[in-house]
Order: sequence, then C-alpha cells, then structure tokens
Amino acid sequence: MKKLTILLLPLLIFYACSSSNQETKEFGELVFSLDTLMIDPKDEILFLQGGFRWSDTSTDKRYFYNFNYANNVLEIIDLDKLTLERVVAYEKEGPNGTGGRVGKIHYRGQDSLYFSSHFDHEIFDLKGQKLLSHTTKNVSFSGGEFGENEALPMPVMWSKQPHRIVGLGRKWIEPETSFVSIDFSQRTFERRELPAFDILNDFHYTMEQPQVWFGPEYATSILGETVLFSISVASPIYRYHIPSDKLELHRAIPSLTAGEKTVKPPKQVSNREEYRPVDRMLKEQINFQHPIWDEARGLFYRFSYQEIFPTNPDEPDPFRKAKVYLTLLDRDLSIVSEHEVPVIDFVPIFPFVKDGAIWMPVNVMDELGFARLTMR
Repeated sequence: MKKLTILLLPLLIFYACSSSNQETKEFGELVFSLDTLMIDPKDEILFLQGGFRWSDTSTDKRYFYNFNYANNVLEIIDLDKLTLERVVAYEKEGPNGTGGRVGKIHYRGQDSLYFSSHFDHEIFDLKGQKLLSHTTKNVSFSGGEFGENEALPMPVMWSKQPHRIVGLGRKWIEPETSFVSIDFSQRTFERRELPAFDILNDFHYTMEQPQVWFGPEYATSILGETVLFSISVASPIYRYHIPSDKLELHRAIPSLTAGEKTVKPPKQVSNREEYRPVDRMLKEQINFQHPIWDEARGLFYRFSYQEIFPTNPDEPDPFRKAKVYLTLLDRDLSIVSEHEVPVIDFVPIFPFVKDGAIWMPVNVMDELGFARLTMR
C-alpha cells in the first residue's frame, strides 16, 4: 500500500512528503488531517479523464466502481485492499448493450448497477449482463410527459422498486427544473414544482459561437428510502421520502458563507473571450456540493467552495485552486456546525464517507489515488 501526505493540492495533482509531516490544522473545534492512499492498478491504465462523474461506491464502501465510457468497461476497485480487483467489459450495441452514451451509473445493491441515459434506464449486473430495461422514448405516460428539450440528467432508482425512477426534470431552452417521478410498470408520470430551485433560472446562459448552453450543476442521491436533491448555486435541499411520497424543503442556510450566488451571468455571450470572465465570476462565488452521509456519526457533510484564480487574468492556470468549507448537518438537515478546511485547497470531487473519514478520488500524476480527510 502506498500512502502520500499532502503539502499542496492544486487541482488533482499531488506532491508527496514524509508521513511524519502530515498536514494537520485545528479550526474551531475540529482538527483536520489530509493524506492520500494510492491504488495498485495491476498493470492497467485506469480511466481518469471523466472526472469521476461516472463513478459510484458499493453500499458498504468496500468497492469503487469507475465506468470508462470511452472503452465501455467497468473498473472495480477494492478500497480495503487498495487495488484494482477486475475490469468488466460491457457491450455498447445490441440487446445487451449500454447504448452509445451513458449519462450516469448508480450502485443499487444486489451486485447490480443502474445505467441512465437521455432516454434509457437499465440495470446491469457486475458481469456485464443486462437485467432490466426501461425507456421513455416514444412511450406515452398518464399524468404528464417530458416537455420538448427536457432531460432527466441524474435520476435514481430505489432497489425495492426497479420499475420506478425519480429525479430532476431539466428543460434546456426555457430553464425550468421540477421533481419528476416515472413508474414504468404503471406508465404514470408525475411532476411537482420546486420553488426553492427557481434561482436556477437566473444562472442559465448561452454562447453564440460556438453554440453552447451553460447552466448550474444538479445532484441527486438515494439513502435508504430517501432521495436528496441539491443545486450548486444555492443552499436549499429537497428531501423525498419514497414510501410516504412526501417531499420536504430544507433551506440549510449557512452563516460562514453566502447562502447563494448573487451576481448573475448575462443571458448570452458572443464567444469564448466573453465567456471566460463570466465563468470566472461564477466560480469565484460560493458553490455548494451535495450532502454525503456518515452513518457512524449520524451526520451529513456538505462541502462548499470558492475557486481561486491567478491575479493576472492572462496567466494560464491549469489547477483549480479553491477555498473550501465543510458544513455538518444532522439527520433533519439542520446545520450543526460550519468550518473552513485549510488542509484542502482544491475542488473536492465525488466525496464519500468510509472508515470515519471523507474519501475523494484524485488523479495523482495520472494514477488513481484517494485523498482522505479525517477530523477529530
């Protein structure tokens, strides 16, 4: 097992030092420490180019699943042994295929993964076999339907109801976001408004040349019988309880940082030159990440951050540096405490809790590692 400790963390490139020099800083009532564990790739070149957006963990956090959409293979990492266990090939075309574009993967228990795309929602086992397939393409549902130019970018599927998905309906042209539930067995469609997410409408904009649409990030997760929804531009969190069909709003407004972005982008920029300062302005404001659950402590952790850019705007900066904060919330999503995290100066990606620490996959000189944040 290789272990690195952190002195400097620009973007995802780490520099090693002796373990005796592990960076530890006290902030308020918490002491943070950060180190990095390296994965043995077993002569494989692991997929790091996707920014870990096509990744998930097993329920017990023993395994990390990393989908290589370029080669259509699943890398299964044993996090206890810190080694690549195996690589599983998935067909792309045909009746057993994943299709040309996988939008997201979610581990759903019972050694199976939920693959979602623009139209298709399918369950595969960890050997590459398709177990179940649903689609919204050319299908009519009672109670409503997808609007034109609408997508369901990050839906989730409850393990007890493989015929049903819930997520955030997202319209691209006229920016609207709503709660969406689809039951494929009953052919029903339900939509509910999310007033606390109306702020999203102010942060969509387009570029003329080339034609590009920009918008804030959305996130969903499922924890037992509960689904959480969050957005990057403001602090509110919606919680949906599946058995009771109850949707609740939790504002979770911080006091250490702003509770939302306040400076809005123009509705349109002409080209990349006009885009760059707008993108920088948005990233320098507060950005909220999705809450993650610590079962042992009965707490949610939520990162937020403000990106830091070079003083000279013309200076190229390949590293996404950031000022990072951590909010602790109780089971009811009420804030318990808020902290700056001085040992992290990079944007956390796909954090999760394992063995009492927050783990984050990182690219360490083109090898896979996991930054591990501990607190006491």
